[in-house]
Amino acid sequence: MVCAWQVASPSFMAEEATAIEKLGVRMRPVIEAILPPEEAARASTEQSMSRWVRANDGDVDAASKAMMNYVNWYTQKPQYGQSEGVQAVAQGKGAELMPNEIAAQKAFLISEVKDPDGRPVVMIQVRKHDKKDENYDLDELTLFCVYIIESAIAALTPPVESLCVIFDLSGIGLVNVDMRAVKRIIYLLTNMYPERLAHCYVLNAPRFFSVSWAVISVMLKETTKKKVMFVNRQDLLDVFPENSVLTSLLEAADSVVTEEPADPEVERTEKPTDAGETQTAVAEGA
Repeated sequence: MVCAWQVASPSFMAEEATAIEKLGVRMRPVIEAILPPEEAARASTEQSMSRWVRANDGDVDAASKAMMNYVNWYTQKPQYGQSEGVQAVAQGKGAELMPNEIAAQKAFLISEVKDPDGRPVVMIQVRKHDKKDENYDLDELTLFCVYIIESAIAALTPPVESLCVIFDLSGIGLVNVDMRAVKRIIYLLTNMYPERLAHCYVLNAPRFFSVSWAVISVMLKETTKKKVMFVNRQDLLDVFPENSVLTSLLEAADSVVTEEPADPEVERTEKPTDAGETQTAVAEGA
């Protein structure tokens, strides 16, 4: 069933504009009173209000509650093992606070690459993540995720408001599949950076990943699931403008593939199994 809020009719646009205005009137005084000036200015824009409204299907009360949760999260101190919490890495700052994650180079903004609509692109090389590494810390990884997202946002050029992510699953094994980390990433993108993700390309997914995807997909909103595409190298080369940096990264990805990747068409139509209470866990940032 199509939600009436999603129908791009004149009445829909009028309702959206009204909801954005109401949310702004309600939340701007709160935001300006609590958030640091730079973040308050960013969070108070009409574009920001629009993202929260869209993420909550036009429900102003739900959007207000979600924004308040964001304000509390942003200002919580200490958090994730840092005395200043996420503010320590806001606006793409604070790389020195996550030395293990930075050194691993498991995720980065591909500064030379934009998608056809001008969106910045983040690549995550999952094979470089080892959940059994003695130096691995989930809180440090969470701060690193905030740092990467903030870096991508800083690279936005108006009117572009969203970003693309390439999850490179080339050459991964079970030790690289970290469901606790996945839940944290989903929590951040859903609750703290709503409507920032435009496309998520899952590259060279091995066949065993279909089991993980059956669980992960249950954690995602339907609108988010539609943004996820299972792809191979040629699929991405067909989507993105020709770029030597991206081509080199994709060639490197193919070079570590240890088995025939799953058929992207099969992954797109895979039906998720019941994952029990995963929705609750993600909502709580487990």
